[in-house]
Amino acid sequence: MTDVSTATDTDIPEFPMARAPGCPFAPPPNVLELNDAKQLSRVRIWDGSTPWLIHGYDAIRALFTDSRLRIGWFEGGIAWVPTALQDAEHMLASYRHMFYHQLEHEVRHYWDNHMKASFMVDPLGLRLIDRIGVDNVFWSSDYPHNESTFGYSEKSLASVVEAVGPDDAVKIVSTNIKQFLGIS
Repeated sequence: MTDVSTATDTDIPEFPMARAPGCPFAPPPNVLELNDAKQLSRVRIWDGSTPWLIHGYDAIRALFTDSRLRIGWFEGGIAWVPTALQDAEHMLASYRHMFYHQLEHEVRHYWDNHMKASFMVDPLGLRLIDRIGVDNVFWSSDYPHNESTFGYSEKSLASVVEAVGPDDAVKIVSTNIKQFLGIS
């Protein structure tokens, strides 16, 4: 959630903030100062809006370890997921020794328990479904936008059934999104 403000409130710092020389992964000094005062602050970004920045480790940890947290990646397809997971695992292995705090779980745990992605037409993503997880994807039509499946939704849905079978197709086109939204 962001607010667009026309006021020139000097108490709201500009974001992103400059990092100190040395370790490029260390939080910017201004973020550390904000953290000393409070763990949640408004910042001003490029367009003048003032979204919330969660910068305190305790607040971030509470957010990302809350089993209710759900992050949906919509309209980007699903074929990117295995590569993103692979890269995240590599980065974790490469930089774990530099972390101020260790992750409680491996990367895959966070994907499987907190994140989902949607697609409209993604034959490659459907071929990679075993690496993504059938419970982690939704089909969408994006009607009434031009890039939607309007006019060929039945064909798009048939390709889902053909790729994963009828039982998993029900999860992808119905069950998963209901669970994600808490309406099942």
